[in-house]
Amino acid sequence: SNPVRDVPKAVKNEKPGERELSPDEIKILWDKFNAEGGYSQIEQILKLMLATGGQRVSEVSESEWSELNLPEKMWEIPASRTKNGKAHLIPLNKIAMKLLVGVEAHRDSSRFLFPHRLDSNRPIVMASISKAAHRFTHDETNGLEPFTPRDLRRTCKTRMGELGLSKEIRDRINNHALGDVSSKHYDRYDYLPEKKKALDAWSDRLESIISDKNIDNVIAINALSAKDY
Repeated sequence: SNPVRDVPKAVKNEKPGERELSPDEIKILWDKFNAEGGYSQIEQILKLMLATGGQRVSEVSESEWSELNLPEKMWEIPASRTKNGKAHLIPLNKIAMKLLVGVEAHRDSSRFLFPHRLDSNRPIVMASISKAAHRFTHDETNGLEPFTPRDLRRTCKTRMGELGLSKEIRDRINNHALGDVSSKHYDRYDYLPEKKKALDAWSDRLESIISDKNIDNVIAINALSAKDY
């Protein structure tokens, strides 16, 4: 076997920190990434990133079944797998649940949602995801400017901002490390109700994008009371 097969290659012409997908581009990605049909782990990973509001690529691709409580529609990423070292609770909206039910239908004995194709005791490697996204975005017939999987995180943050969601709740959905004294030392509230409302609103918006219904109609929710957000 090739010992460097799973080592990611450098991708030229990346624009780190800038690229985000428009609603039209989200629809293209959703419809065309796996246009030939059949089950694709990488397709499900990218769609779950979008549905869950932009969780990190590795946090989705390396997720384990033990982290999910599907009856309660909840996903808890343990502290050992998060960038800031804090456990992260994510309410699962209707699009995320639909995707996970589909993934579960292909579940085998692996503890991972997306096991490595040659070793089910390991998760899929990042290089496979990056290479597949690179091939897709550099196929001129798809009509997309190049992007990387991690750009989907920025895409969700941007598109959710258009809904009127505050930066604070978007940061909490993305599990950003909050550096202010109150958040760092005193605030132990989990913000689950607020995150659920926000992710449900994002699910409705994402549904309108991928179904091509009222794609330009931004759902204004910033009129909600302060107690809601």
